[in-house]
Amino acid sequence: MRSPASSGRMVWSAAPQLGDVWCVAFSPDGTRLAAGGRDRSVRVFDVQTGRELLALRGPTGTVMCVAFSPDGQRIAAGSWAKEVFIWDAGPQERGER
Repeated sequence: MRSPASSGRMVWSAAPQLGDVWCVAFSPDGTRLAAGGRDRSVRVFDVQTGRELLALRGPTGTVMCVAFSPDGQRIAAGSWAKEVFIWDAGPQERGER
């Protein structure tokens, strides 16, 4: 049996709501996806549904890189404006920060 990852089938797309995306990262457990880009935010999505869970704000420049901590409880991002941000973003968190 082929796994869904090997099928090449698109699961969902968040492109219209994000604008220019420069970086993405899966949470360690694979249930969330963080995306950052030109809109100077990091958006966190539920991988199964595509629903936006968090909109993390703060950077004053394009978000160039994003990563989850090994336990998935924090998200770090670096921006073009030479900034680094870390947010609490455990699975129970919802909303805008």
